[in-house]
Amino acid sequence: EGAIDSALNQTRPPAEVIVVDDGSTDETADLLERYGPPVRVIRQPNRGRSAARNAGLRAATSDAVMFLDSDDLLMPRNIERCAQVLADHPEIGVVYTDAHVIDQDGRRVGLYSQTLRGRRPSGMVFGELARRCFLTVSSLVRRSCLAGVSFEEGMQHCEDYDLWRRLAARCCFRFLDEPLMCYRFHDGMSVAAQ
Repeated sequence: EGAIDSALNQTRPPAEVIVVDDGSTDETADLLERYGPPVRVIRQPNRGRSAARNAGLRAATSDAVMFLDSDDLLMPRNIERCAQVLADHPEIGVVYTDAHVIDQDGRRVGLYSQTLRGRRPSGMVFGELARRCFLTVSSLVRRSCLAGVSFEEGMQHCEDYDLWRRLAARCCFRFLDEPLMCYRFHDGMSVAAQ
């Protein structure tokens, strides 16, 4: 609910919010009944994160897409700020930002850039991405850059990192040095592995 509400409560509202219910067994289906357009729900048997993201990508009609995991949140100006970069810079294919790291209860515990230290480059970033992943899955991607590219459904970990590396081989990235999302960190989770 928090993830959907954060997408809907943007200063620049999204044209569509596609929620992929990947075989949930909790109260997700009931919760989703409360939402109307622009929220669209796709239900499928459980096939994992990559399959869910790919289903959402296939259903999307917008010129740019952003993936948002169910436990993460967008700050209110995220879409506005990232979409403006794409509008002003046709050479940019992916816009990524810093993030507030939040704990299981939603308390801010730091910044992603402080937790996972290192450069946040702009431009052709393939060389840097070959060494490490420095962005979250919630980055705005120009749809034209995604032609023929999707999440690898056989991967159980780092599937977003794999996607970013493949996109970095074909398009420019831009970093916005602002925490425009909240990345939830769970016990036993390694941010460095993301």
